[in-house]
Amino acid sequence: MRAAIVGSRHFSDLARVTEYVKSLPPRASIITGSASGVDAAATKAAREKGIPVQVLPASFDELADPNKAAARNQRLVDSCDVLVAFWDGSSKGTRSTVERALDSGKEVHVFVVRGVGEADPP
Repeated sequence: MRAAIVGSRHFSDLARVTEYVKSLPPRASIITGSASGVDAAATKAAREKGIPVQVLPASFDELADPNKAAARNQRLVDSCDVLVAFWDGSSKGTRSTVERALDSGKEVHVFVVRGVGEADPP
């Protein structure tokens, strides 16, 4: 199983990310971005457990251009069997990536930590 781990930079329960990654089966691998928050926590947990991890770093162009960032997120979706999102209820990038995975027929799991005024998961 190849799991894409995505999420908000400001997700407040990074222990949940670590716990999830460390619960993956021995033959699992993950693919994630290079942002702080969820991406960094997933990468660290995978390396600690010896799970193969591929990091898709964001380029300066992607940081400046939402269309290029969306294309990178689509590559992440295309590369996984299952998408696991840790969402703060407000990150548009995480929400969009979840929607892309659902539209692609991927298995999707969303963990949400919400505050006042935050949206329901897609």
